[in-house]
Amino acid sequence: MHRIILIFFFLLPTLLFAQKQDYYWPFGSDQDSQPGVQASEIRFNKLPIEARTREGGLEFDNNKASICDENGALLFYTNGCAVANQHHEIMPHGDSLNFDDFFVEFWGDDCGNGYPGKYNIYIIDAPENDSLFYIIHKVWEETSELPTNFSNRIQYSIVNIHADNGNGDVIVKNEVVVMDSVESGYLALIKKQNGIDWWILQPGLAPDLFHRLEVTADGVQDLAPQYIQRHYDPIQTGSSGGAKFSPDGTKYCYYSTYDGLYLYDFDRSTGLLSNLRLMDTDVLPLVNISDIEFSPNSRFIYFNVVDTLYQLDSWEPDLADGVRLIAPWNGVADPLNQHSFSNIQAGPDCRIYVRTGASTNSFHVVHDPDELGTACNFEQQAIQLPYIAARSGFPHFPQWRVDETEKCDDSLVTMFGELVYTTTNLNLYPNPASDWLQVELPDQYPNGRLVVYDVLGNVWMDSADEQNGDYQSQRTLDTSA
Repeated sequence: MHRIILIFFFLLPTLLFAQKQDYYWPFGSDQDSQPGVQASEIRFNKLPIEARTREGGLEFDNNKASICDENGALLFYTNGCAVANQHHEIMPHGDSLNFDDFFVEFWGDDCGNGYPGKYNIYIIDAPENDSLFYIIHKVWEETSELPTNFSNRIQYSIVNIHADNGNGDVIVKNEVVVMDSVESGYLALIKKQNGIDWWILQPGLAPDLFHRLEVTADGVQDLAPQYIQRHYDPIQTGSSGGAKFSPDGTKYCYYSTYDGLYLYDFDRSTGLLSNLRLMDTDVLPLVNISDIEFSPNSRFIYFNVVDTLYQLDSWEPDLADGVRLIAPWNGVADPLNQHSFSNIQAGPDCRIYVRTGASTNSFHVVHDPDELGTACNFEQQAIQLPYIAARSGFPHFPQWRVDETEKCDDSLVTMFGELVYTTTNLNLYPNPASDWLQVELPDQYPNGRLVVYDVLGNVWMDSADEQNGDYQSQRTLDTSA
């Protein structure tokens, strides 16, 4: 007697774009001396998508970056003083990144703590070379001449990902490209108009100064700087804010609670800023915790002033008219009474993540960042971590999808909740079938899940039970039994 079967193909959340380099987010530290404090990670290509415990690997301060392949699988990451491969092992020659007097004298010569500095490090692909990746990074300096921290040079290192049996090797390390004092933080990178080469923008340690660099097939070059209005207070600015390019690549925002919010137009062909619009933040002195992030549609800018999150509508002619209060901190100590919002980072799932600057059990989430005002749906303590994530913020990414129509994948909005499934038509033959049945699965949905039921509702076959994660566009089912 032949079994009568019903076949369903479920569409799991899947990406509509090719650039998945920002799909691995590590945070926290493996600290055996502090039970309950454990490293975590989010892998946006692993279902169900959730915060998971990370066994081993690097520990972090605020300086971190990671890079994935075209399928969202981890290639390597760095904490600013070491480079680890996909197996969380330090690469050959992957130690002593940013090694100098500051690291020895002020940071205790200990990479186990990570390297300090927000927005001081990024990983990008090398133009016209699929084996190489650049790490663009800055050295931290502390001096008695200025009562603040700054960086005294911009460097790069190069990873050959195909070396060491595909686990990577740091083949160039700590190569200086700018030997000049620059602001700590505020480093920003974006693809050039040609979609191959890169622009690097870094505010200098002087008013109006922006260092401009490019990364091409010929390497990293320091270009003539641009001078355009930007206030800088060497006594107070420090690393109190952030700088980001918009997802569509047309705008650049520099924000410091001391200096204000500077919104420029950006030309990806020339690498030049123009058309400044300024918004003063009128913040009291000694406030040094802030960050910014663009919404996926590039219209809204989210920024925080210590314990309060705001939204800025960049479409307003006068930026001051576009500021809307989203929410103050809700007072929940989780676990510490840390009442500040610190890092803000857009995810590939069209949401924006916010965290405190201290150890935490949870992250906050802006669920609908393209919506005006409180309709953006900001939820505090939205994501519970498996363990306390010690210190550190989110990894830093350039705008990987600047040339793609979709800047993020909203099919991943079910993250940390129940997955939502839909179905699609399948090509089945022969029909009717007596001994075997060929099932053709749609190529455009490589994350699909094939489930076969009999007429009684019993599961006969489920591809989710198979350990082999390789996608098979055709499946042959034995129907003879």
